[in-house]
Amino acid sequence: GMNAGEGDSLEEEEPDIGPSKARPLDAGAATGEVLMSQLSLESLARERVSLQLGNKDFYEGEVLDGLMDGHGTYKFADGNRYRGQWKAGKKHGTGVFTWSNSDTYEGGWVDGKMWGRG
Repeated sequence: GMNAGEGDSLEEEEPDIGPSKARPLDAGAATGEVLMSQLSLESLARERVSLQLGNKDFYEGEVLDGLMDGHGTYKFADGNRYRGQWKAGKKHGTGVFTWSNSDTYEGGWVDGKMWGRG
C-alpha cells in the first residue's frame, strides 16, 4: 500500500515542474524582442549633424533628442579631440581621445570619464 502511494505522489508532482521551468524562458524571449525594437527605434530616431558650438568646439556625428548619442567626433577649441561613442551627451562606450600634444587614450568611457587604461 505505502509504496504505491509514494509512486503516485511523485508522478503528480512532475508535470508541475515542467511548465514552471518553461515560463521564465518565454518571459525572457519576450523581453528580448522588446529590447530589440527599442534599439531599432532609437537608431531610427538618431540624426547625423555637424555642429559648430559657441565656444569654438565642433561636433560631427549622431544626436538623439538633441544630445550627442551614438557615434561622433568632437573637436575641442584647444585642439583636443574625441572620436567614439556617446550616450545622452556624454562620452560613453569606446572611444579615442587625442590631446593637442598628440598623446592618445583609446579605451572605455563611462558617463563622460575614462574607464580603465588606454
